[in-house]
Amino acid sequence: MSKKLKKGFTLIELLVVLLLMGIITTAIVMILRPTSNLAVDIDNKADEENNAITLFDYVNGKLRYATDVMIVSNDDASVMPSHGNMKNFILLSNDTRPVSKKGARGYAKSGLTGNPLSNATYCVSSSLLAENDYQFSIEGVNTEAKSESITFGALVHPMKATYSNFVINEDKPYNYSETFQLVNMQNRDQLNTTVIGGLSTSGYDASKKNIWIFYEEPKEAKLTGNASNGGIPASAGIGNATYDKMGKKDIDLSINNASIIVHFMSGNDSGKNFYWYNKSDSSKITIFNDDGSADTNGQVSAPNTGILTKTIYLEEGSTFKIKADNQNREVLSVDYTSAKNTPDQEFWIYDWESHNAEYVPPAAINKTLTIHYVAGISSISNGIRIKDSDVIKDGILIEGRHYNNDWENYDYYNNNGSKDIVVNYVLENTKIDLYTLSESNNVTYIASYEANSLGDSNEIWITNGAIYGSVDDIPPAPSPQLEVTEVTAISNNNFSFTIKNTGLVDCQNWEVVIDLPDNCPINNVPWNVTQTYDSQNPNRIKFTSKDGSLITVGRNGGIATISIQVKGWENPALEGQTPTLVSVTATKW
Repeated sequence: MSKKLKKGFTLIELLVVLLLMGIITTAIVMILRPTSNLAVDIDNKADEENNAITLFDYVNGKLRYATDVMIVSNDDASVMPSHGNMKNFILLSNDTRPVSKKGARGYAKSGLTGNPLSNATYCVSSSLLAENDYQFSIEGVNTEAKSESITFGALVHPMKATYSNFVINEDKPYNYSETFQLVNMQNRDQLNTTVIGGLSTSGYDASKKNIWIFYEEPKEAKLTGNASNGGIPASAGIGNATYDKMGKKDIDLSINNASIIVHFMSGNDSGKNFYWYNKSDSSKITIFNDDGSADTNGQVSAPNTGILTKTIYLEEGSTFKIKADNQNREVLSVDYTSAKNTPDQEFWIYDWESHNAEYVPPAAINKTLTIHYVAGISSISNGIRIKDSDVIKDGILIEGRHYNNDWENYDYYNNNGSKDIVVNYVLENTKIDLYTLSESNNVTYIASYEANSLGDSNEIWITNGAIYGSVDDIPPAPSPQLEVTEVTAISNNNFSFTIKNTGLVDCQNWEVVIDLPDNCPINNVPWNVTQTYDSQNPNRIKFTSKDGSLITVGRNGGIATISIQVKGWENPALEGQTPTLVSVTATKW
């Protein structure tokens, strides 16, 4: 009986089968992978969209009913840019997210502008943004009145790994945008408000990393009074809120967006305490007293003691001014833009001036400045003027008397000789100015002396318009430098001589000595010149400018020409002969 053997698979057959199964498996995987990747991409995009929606919903909730919005930008998230009066902010930063393990960018923080930036909190959890890269932008704005809106954009990318780090996967971008309607601004009429802020993007630059959104939230006013006659807003409230018997309330939501605080007080001069209000548009400016009542007087007197405080609200296009001194002196001027862009401005008004702090009376002191006035050359300086130049009343005594008024000065002229003038400083921060006085009463500033920089006892010497620290420092008085530049030949019974002064001071009297030709008698000289013959030399004659009728030869090249008549008809031979100069001398300056 024969047996049939069972035949199995050969090794080659097994290898062929395994190869075919590998090919089929690979094909199945290749077919299914795009579907799997698509599902992952869909999940990622859903996360990205949900995260962006969550963040933008937060922003929308803050801005939708805001009463004022300003968008600016910068590259440094640790430095808050100028934000005017805005009290709230949202920061959309395109810098690296601090908590991202993959170096992804994009985060959002919010807070109050008056607090340190370290107190700002994340608008949404950083973990909510996962490890996707977010880049925020402003895609559009509409600043047209009653149509204000902002369109925000977010460009999102997943992160992908490389051999050494994580990078943005540029192949899989996701764009999301949302437009926010600024409802309060669009419905300002329906809100019964006189002023609602606007949307401003003047400080926004798309190339900067950080988008700062500053805004004002709508707030309720704090009220006093009863509901039947209307409440009065307390100092911390906003607007003119009123109730009627039905409980209806109208609130100006933005009146605090442009406000200043002005404190009136008596300063050093109690006579400078009355002021007038000046308004560019009275309907757009409201003034409140400390107790919340309205000030409608148009003028105010600073109290003798204490401080009188006013809060001034300015609407767009208005300017508030304070004037004094019969309304000719402007003390303060603030317009709506300045009040809006510089929050919390406070002014202290006293002595008809505006200050940045309240008045503090100066302390009493006892310092002395002795001015030794030395009479000099009158053509340089005819005297000095001392002016009390500070605004502190009765802070300085000059020769035992106060000179406080703007128009009153202490003047001294050198035609009265030299003099010691004593200045007493009795209050700190006081000051005097020194001037020279000319013959025509013109003044030239020399120097100032402040009490705080002086010792207890001080001395200076002043002469010829200059100040010296010691009498030994005073240089010799300058004198004219005269020369006769020309003596002409006798012609038609006349000759002349010309005097030139190259010195630093004017020459007011002079003497010129000339030798005349033989037999040359003088016929006539100018009325303001005298002639004197030399008893030892009959041909020598001295010509002098007459006292009381000065012939001045000015400094720095001034000249004077004197013409003399001779009796030529008695000696015709004199024609063409030239007198000889002997000397020229200045005798008064």
